[in-house]
Amino acid sequence: MLNWQELTQSETAGTGIHRLDPRVKITMLIITGGLIVFLDNPVLLAILLAVGAAGMLIARLTLIKLKVVCVVVLLGLWGTVFSQALFYEQVPRTVMGTLISPGTPVLGPLTKGVYIYREGMLHGLRQGLRMATMTTLGLLVCWTTDSRLLLLGLVRMRLPYSLAFMTVTAVRFIPVLLRETMQVVTSAKMRGGSRLSMQLLSPILANCLRRAGTLAVAVESRAFRAQDRRTYLEELDLSLREKLFLTGYLLAVAAVVTCKTSYFCYQYGLYYVSALRPVYEFTRVYL
Repeated sequence: MLNWQELTQSETAGTGIHRLDPRVKITMLIITGGLIVFLDNPVLLAILLAVGAAGMLIARLTLIKLKVVCVVVLLGLWGTVFSQALFYEQVPRTVMGTLISPGTPVLGPLTKGVYIYREGMLHGLRQGLRMATMTTLGLLVCWTTDSRLLLLGLVRMRLPYSLAFMTVTAVRFIPVLLRETMQVVTSAKMRGGSRLSMQLLSPILANCLRRAGTLAVAVESRAFRAQDRRTYLEELDLSLREKLFLTGYLLAVAAVVTCKTSYFCYQYGLYYVSALRPVYEFTRVYL
């Protein structure tokens, strides 16, 4: 049986990824989220996905977590590629295969034929790799960062403490919610009920509301908003290596965004400089 608590809790292994400053992880996650929007090359998107997968192996995550990531990524890729291959509507479209020909009784005249398009597969592959990359990197950050350090990192990044606290609290309560959901489903199955019944939502929502009320009373009784300035047991300090790494990554992403922006301006006739023709060609071919 799948252990939801093990699947959702962070690990404390002493690898280099675990020791990274949480601000570095959060910043890289945000920057990568913007980078994949500009990238259209499936090879580069696959490299980013491979980097996230390599990070999970370096962090020595448990086997159950690696299996879940593989299943989620493969299912997401397959679903996105297959759906876009069938329902791609932009032109040009190159037919690679036929699932339902127009001459098929009933379905043929109704659908006017169902085809597999090459451009749709490529478009679905790009979208699937984008989602898979962010899923992998997001899980890597959550699984390798202690919630206390995650809260401290968000606060040191100038996020209001209330928002940072709510974000970390939501992450902390995910395993509790999953565990309670499985308990409710198991109880319903033992009574012969349906595991998909809408009645299962009542005890789950009741527990969530009860827990939220208890948490609100607990934090207010401890003077949650008594002072604007807070002190922490641990402090964060970026090392020189982390600063250089983050600076290099920011510069690389900024270069990619600049190249793509200039190419978009050229492509849509907004701005053109003849001296930038090598940049346009490089962007069109490789980015």
